[in-house]
This record gives sequence, structure tokens and C-alpha cells, in this order.
Amino acid sequence: MASPSGALHLLGDLMQSLYAQGKTALLTNVWETYGVAKSLKTQVPSLEDLTLVFQEDVDHTIEWCEDQLLAKHSSFVAEENDETPLSAQALCAGFTKEELKGLETLVDARTYEKALRWTPLSRPRSGENK
Repeated sequence: MASPSGALHLLGDLMQSLYAQGKTALLTNVWETYGVAKSLKTQVPSLEDLTLVFQEDVDHTIEWCEDQLLAKHSSFVAEENDETPLSAQALCAGFTKEELKGLETLVDARTYEKALRWTPLSRPRSGENK
């Protein structure tokens, strides 16, 4: 049977390697995050200066990753009631003026309540934010 410290060293080495490549290691489904972080940093002292990111589950991890990507690649931050022009959105980067104009003709601008939930068919769920 492998020792827990051996597993911690392997995990620590993997995390160091990822951080050295500019990547972040995300740990999910960890019940005792404080204990795991303390053990990792005790077993692998070079992790002391790294930020350990724990997420509740894979869904939260994916949302965190999406938020990080949007924050990293978004050059435009809209105010509460501002509309974001297509030309300022990261997904439209590199579009020509003609392409943006064509896309704008396809866009249907709508305003929604904050925290409104949508189904895949883009209809409000029954009983929620009608």
C-alpha cells in the first residue's frame, strides 16, 4: 500500500509542473480542503507560494474556468445597463466591419431580469422569474 505522503508528493509535483507551464491545478470533491492544503504544503514546501484552487464539484470547476477565460479575454466590461457592442466582444475579435454589420442584422436585442434562468429552448422555467 502506498503511503499518503507519497501520493501527496506525486500530486504536489504534478501541480508544480502545471504551474510552471502557466496552468492552474483545480482540485474537486475534496472534503477537507484545509487539511489537504496544509498536508500538501507540508509535504511539498515549494507549493507554499502557490494558490491552491478547490472547487465543490466538476460543475463549479467548469463555471470557474469559464469565468477565468471570459475575464482573461474580455477587453470590454459593460456597466449595469449598458449594451456591449459586438465589436467589443471577444467572440467577435477579428471580424471585419462587413461581418459585424451582417451579424448585427441577425441579433435580436433583449433585456432580461438579473438571475433569470433559461432552459435549452430559451423559455423561462415554470415557476421561476415569469
